[in-house]
Amino acid sequence: MTPVQTVDRLALQLSDRLEAIVAEVGDQLAGQQPAYLQALVENGDEPVEYARGTCILIIGSITQRDLVKLQAPAIRARARQRAIQGFPLETLLAVLSMQKRVVERELEHLAKATPKAAEALLIAERRLDRTIENLTLNVSLGYLDAVNERSRQQHSELEALMEVARAVNRSLEPSEVAQAGLQATMRGLSLDVGGVWLLAEEAPLALAYTIGLTWEEDRRLRLARGSARLVERAAQAIFPVVAQGPVTGFRSTVGISLRSRGELVGVMVVASRRSRMFSEADLNFLAAAAEHLALALARAEQHRLEARTDYLTGLANRPEFERAMERAVAGAERHGRPLSVLVMDLDRLKTINDTRGHHAGDVAIRTIGEVLRRVVRASDTCARLGGDEFALAMPDTDVKAADEVVRRIREALQAVHLGPDDVELELSIGVAAWEPGLDWPHLFKLADARLYREKARHRRRRAHDEAGAGAPTA
Repeated sequence: MTPVQTVDRLALQLSDRLEAIVAEVGDQLAGQQPAYLQALVENGDEPVEYARGTCILIIGSITQRDLVKLQAPAIRARARQRAIQGFPLETLLAVLSMQKRVVERELEHLAKATPKAAEALLIAERRLDRTIENLTLNVSLGYLDAVNERSRQQHSELEALMEVARAVNRSLEPSEVAQAGLQATMRGLSLDVGGVWLLAEEAPLALAYTIGLTWEEDRRLRLARGSARLVERAAQAIFPVVAQGPVTGFRSTVGISLRSRGELVGVMVVASRRSRMFSEADLNFLAAAAEHLALALARAEQHRLEARTDYLTGLANRPEFERAMERAVAGAERHGRPLSVLVMDLDRLKTINDTRGHHAGDVAIRTIGEVLRRVVRASDTCARLGGDEFALAMPDTDVKAADEVVRRIREALQAVHLGPDDVELELSIGVAAWEPGLDWPHLFKLADARLYREKARHRRRRAHDEAGAGAPTA
């Protein structure tokens, strides 16, 4: 019998001993690589079957020297999968080396019982070495495939995320920001359905922009019961909420809250009408895109508030007050409801500035703003028109109710104390009630004229008080 024939005979005997070899490999793995075995189970593999397949490949390569070459694509693909699953390369190579040692020991045991097998044993061992080298090469190439693929994916994700950042920063209009952010996010994830809901005064979450979402689908996402109520669930969660199957009306859906500095701004939902599993990378990209979108929406809302708000008092500014007056008069005309307006002026602001400094004047103006916010209703529009002038639009308020508001404002001011010198704050106030046919500029002019009449009375009273205080006593 030639040495090559002896090698074939030894390989056949190894095949007959396969189950014993697999059992020995299992014992070795349990003692040396318990974490590897646990990872196999967690990824849905049966450790014994996986070990058996590798042992069959190693033993078969002793006689079929091109077996690893023939199986190279499958070996490389499996190694790539293991890399994606998080198996360390050094662990897989250590397992291969351990399996080779088990097969070698069994081969040496069989060779001792075979006459003139020394040369055949050397041939078989060289073939085993070459097999493990080829296996190591293909496993390493599989890992490189995974690394390159992840690198390309990260580059693609980075480009998509940069596009999201650019898109959401092109506008300061919340609806346009929502539109741009959703479009860029869906392009990055290659999805066909999505929507953004934003917090609004008229509804807890109002649909701001949608792509491919019907009215009924919006209703189902917001108002359905249980797990299908994805918008509400996402608003309450910190991490993305994933729904698979027809529960939301789509095959694959994920919702994520939009938060800026921990505060809820809105919710974004993206979905696919085809079955799709959202990977960890997909969810990480979505979370990053949601963060960019939330910050941009918060910045847009801040810009909107600043454009409509007086910087010193936080009250509405003149343009916002004029818009509110226009809406209030239109509502009064349409529904025949009462409407009153107050125009107010802080008396002696110039004196406060001249005698105590402009900082004191600013404190006085801010104090007026705080008093007005405490007294007026949330449905009223209170504004600083500029300088020392304030105004208040009060829908559904007649003259009698407006006079009561004036009384409350005066009482609140009397309770205010500014500094050790106890600066007195006093407002001159003009009141006017809307009448049919009266537009808002004429209504405002009417209240303004009454303001100046009261301001003149205040000046006369103060002049009289000062004259009395300066008169000689008997």
